[in-house]
Formats: sequence, structure tokens, C-alpha cells
Amino acid sequence: MDNEKKLQGMIDEVVKSSTSDLKSKIEEYEARQAKFEEEHAKEVAEYRAALEKLQNKKFKSEGGQIYKFAGYDTSFNKNFKACLDKEEADKVAKYYLDMANGKAVDFASEMPVGFGSTILGLAELSSSALSTMRVQPINTDTFKAPVKATRETADSQAHGTARAATSITAATVTWTLDQKIGSYVDVLRNNIRDANVDIINSWVIPMQAEAIGQYVDAEVFNGTNSKYTTSVIDVTAAVTASGVAAIAAAITYTNLNTMFYHIAWERGIMDAKWYGSRAALKDISALTDTYGQPIFQQVPINGRPSQTLMGAQYVITPTIANAPANGAMRLCFGDPNQYIIATRGDIENLINPYILMKEDTIQFIANFESDGNVADNATASGSGAFAVMSRIDS
Repeated sequence: MDNEKKLQGMIDEVVKSSTSDLKSKIEEYEARQAKFEEEHAKEVAEYRAALEKLQNKKFKSEGGQIYKFAGYDTSFNKNFKACLDKEEADKVAKYYLDMANGKAVDFASEMPVGFGSTILGLAELSSSALSTMRVQPINTDTFKAPVKATRETADSQAHGTARAATSITAATVTWTLDQKIGSYVDVLRNNIRDANVDIINSWVIPMQAEAIGQYVDAEVFNGTNSKYTTSVIDVTAAVTASGVAAIAAAITYTNLNTMFYHIAWERGIMDAKWYGSRAALKDISALTDTYGQPIFQQVPINGRPSQTLMGAQYVITPTIANAPANGAMRLCFGDPNQYIIATRGDIENLINPYILMKEDTIQFIANFESDGNVADNATASGSGAFAVMSRIDS
């Protein structure tokens, strides 16, 4: 029994000693912490203020993803959370809700304002007609405008004598948007998911816009498919400069001179331009007038050549063939302000995720409503605003 008491006393002593040492160390650490906080109180306050300032602040990564600082955490990757504004979140929610109901999504209206205009801008970059001619946005399927068919005349008479009677003949030209222009493409979902770039907005949609721009050019200049009411070649068939049988119309100074002076510069024609292929420049660049002076000039402006033929701008238009078929256009010269392209809205981009769901394929669709017609100081069937060189086999 004495030994048990003795052992208990020894244990009590050890515990008391250890507790005293631990308490002493805690007090020492607390004192050191208090001293540190006292010495660095200013810095701590500044750091705390800086963290509070970062709270809920948005950051944008190199990939374009928006993140929000959500409070300090020792695990640094938890400090940032992907975020959407309420407006953006509503659009995303509506997008998925519409898909769940099987509705095709109209990107032109679902995306922020101006998105559709941006896509139309991409089409303009690849279209000579959309980028240089008059584009008239309308909100209906038809558009009418008066066109002066004949000009007024005048005479002189003595007072009391009736002047000669004349009349101005006016016609009404109609632009009818009854055709849709566009295309669709099927894209595998894993190609979208695994790509290192946004292939839809960086590749698919721009390529569709380019195709639409080239389609518009083919309609405006060549009348391909005859979807537009009137094409440039339709109103100038009587002023062609023909070549010989089975070959393209000859680009000579005489033919170009005929085209240049066909249009009525003195009757309201503004900034007339040449439209033709890149290949046609090979023939044009070496031409001279009757005095031996070159008629083609190429001057670098803003890092790219500005090409002028007989003083007027030359616009490269790929849809105009350098060696066209019989009756088709090789070169055009005229006032782009005298041709109107009516458009109903912008290019509409739709997504159909269900077309090949079992194949894991999503379909992207582009739609564009447009029509073209001549607005000129002459009749629509005999425009004086354009001159065309066509191939005529005879």
C-alpha cells in the first residue's frame, strides 16, 4: 500500500510539472503573438482591407472565362468561383429550357445585342456587294421605292404663250424577300468538347457567314439561281464588250474605255467602282492607253494595295469568273450606290441538338433573308449606272 501511495505521489508530481511547463509555454506563445500583432498591426489591417476589397471582384482568364473572388481560403483554388451575371444566367437558363422543350435556339436574339450584326459583319468582309453597295435593313418581306424612268425637259416661250408639255415617268421597284439564304453543318459533340479553341464561334459561324457573303455576290453580279429580283448583269446586257467565239471577253483598253464612258457621270453617278476577279488583274496591269500611259495603278494604303483602274477603285470579286460561260460576266463597272440589297434582320444562327442525337451530333444552321434590285436614274431594264463586259460566243 505504501508503494502505491508513493507511486501516485510520483505521478502527481510529474503531471503537475508537465502542466506547469505547458502553461508556461502557452503563456510564452501568447505573449509573442500579442507582441507580433502589436508590432504588425498596421500591416495586418492593410492585408485585411486588401482582401475585403477583392471580395466579389471579377477577373477574366486568358481563355475568356469570368471568375469571382469569393473570400480567402488556405486552399487557393477555392478562392475563385466561375460566375454569371443575373442577365447572363437568365439567358443560359432559358437556352437549356428551350432545348429541353425541343425548340431551336435563335442565337441572334438569345445572345447579347449586336451579336447578329457581328455575324453580318463577317459576311460583309467576304462580300464585295455587302461591303460596297447600299444595304437597306427592313422589317417586312417587301420594300418598294420609286425610280425615275425618264427625265424632264424644258423650253422657253414668250409671256402669255404656253410652254411645251412634258412628263416625268416614274416606276416603282419592289424588293421581295421570299427566299432564305444559308446552310447547316453537323458537328460531333466530342469535337466541340475536345477542341483547344471555340470551333463554333471561331470557325463554323464565320465560315457560314463567308458562304452567305459569296452567295450574295453571285446573285448581285451574275444572277446565279435568280433568287434576287434583278442582278447587275440583267440590266446591262446591251452594253457588253464581247470577245471571240468560245473564249472569254477580251480585256483591252478599247473595251474598258467603252465601259468607263458608258455610265452617265454627269447625272448623279457617285463613286463608281470596277468589280472583277483577281486573275483579271494579270491582263489589266499591263494595259496602256493610246498615248502609252498605264491605266492601272497600285498604291499601298494601310498595309495593303489600293488598286485603281482609270482612276476608279478595282474591287476583287471572286464570284466573277475570269473565263466565264457564254453570256456571263467577266468585268463590271458602275455606281454601287445604285444597287440596293434589302435585308430582313441579321444573319440568324440556330442550333439543333436533336437531329442526330444517337450519333452525338449537333447541327448548326445559318439563315439570311435578302433580295437585290437596281435603284437608278434610268429604267430598271436599261440601267445607265452599270456597264458589264460579258462573254458572247458568236
